[in-house]
Amino acid sequence: MAGSGKTTTLTEVKRGLEKHAVHYLAPTTAAVKVLKDEGFRNATTVEDFLRKAPDNYRLYYGVVICDETGLQSNRQGAALLYLADRYQMRVLLVGDARQHVSVEAGDFLRVLEAHSQLGRCEVAEIWRQQSPEYKDAITQMAHGNVRAGLERLDALGWLHEGKADYLQHAADEYLKLRATGAEDILVVAPTWRENDLLTELIRNGLKKLGKLPQQGMTTSVFNPNRWTVQQKRNFKNYTPGQMIIFNTKAGKWNAGDCLTVVRTEGKSVVVQDQSGIERNLPLAAVAAFEVGGFRTIYVVPNDRILIRANRRKQGLVNGQVLTVSKINADSSIETKEGITIPPDFKEWCHGYVVTSHKSQGRTCKHVIVAAERLNAKAAYVACSRGRRTCSIHTPDKARLLAQLPEGNRKAALDVIAENTSTETPPVINRASLWQKLIHT
Repeated sequence: MAGSGKTTTLTEVKRGLEKHAVHYLAPTTAAVKVLKDEGFRNATTVEDFLRKAPDNYRLYYGVVICDETGLQSNRQGAALLYLADRYQMRVLLVGDARQHVSVEAGDFLRVLEAHSQLGRCEVAEIWRQQSPEYKDAITQMAHGNVRAGLERLDALGWLHEGKADYLQHAADEYLKLRATGAEDILVVAPTWRENDLLTELIRNGLKKLGKLPQQGMTTSVFNPNRWTVQQKRNFKNYTPGQMIIFNTKAGKWNAGDCLTVVRTEGKSVVVQDQSGIERNLPLAAVAAFEVGGFRTIYVVPNDRILIRANRRKQGLVNGQVLTVSKINADSSIETKEGITIPPDFKEWCHGYVVTSHKSQGRTCKHVIVAAERLNAKAAYVACSRGRRTCSIHTPDKARLLAQLPEGNRKAALDVIAENTSTETPPVINRASLWQKLIHT
């Protein structure tokens, strides 16, 4: 479950596997960074592991531990299990099927949970939430009863109905917390429309409070379409004028190269670089680029920036939030975290508000959620990020609650267990997890 002490659990697993070759993986670069910050220094992405194995890793009889498995696609999961079978490796998949799934096709963890004979254990006691009432609400959500969880937050006075002004009320709450000196605040909006509007309200408020200067820099940033792998491979989706940005090297294209779609010829997509040279877009290397367009953005010192792609040489990680310290004459941006954003890196936006998908894996003291609608995954992930408080702002309480399901996770797993002839997953002590999963 979210907030159940995963770090403590994995640290104990790590201690129990000191004599083994262990590979720590996660589907996203941001999740890998979290693992590294928690002491798992050799962590890497699933994609990197699949690409480099077996040449760069000791695989035979090793152990693979994959964190945030719910974000892993079916393609990645199948390839990982193929390697495990081929090299007789042990695999431990850590995650929660009730949280967000991969942007790429598939719901890998849920497929295994529902249709495989794999053994499973559940770490079920939540430690993140500090008040019993808040913890009880998140426990309800984790069990699948998302509506009841939100109703319990409503009973605490944390679910606010703001009608047409719900985004303004969310911004006012953020500004009020900032005025008291609070910094560890996470603001979540499920759609990019709500994200952009709420960001503007927050920045205007910060300027009025004198926390943001008026003078800064106007620049253009890349706004990705967030297509799936299948959408990017389909030449029919491309139209003249669309922009392509490469995040990694692929053939003759380097990271940071920006191209314009000119036309389609047969099943090929013809693109043009800034010097006017035309080439075919390598549709077989869709993981290397994003499709989208540019928009104008204004950035000032003390602004928060959300990184939306990886540029590892510069220390830029997808999902990372940085604070601007200085804007240079060459349009490069220096940050308080010691990272410089080069002028040719365009995949970022203001970082005051994140989507629920981007919030997964994060912990903060206070979380503010602004949403006209929430599905079960978005509600569970967003509301479970906070330690002390969770405030939800919506135009219509009744409508928000009516869209959410009621259910029980344990009952659902019992049905799965009955249908697959496996035992109901035991709730076990964290300290004995590695013994149960690795040495049985």
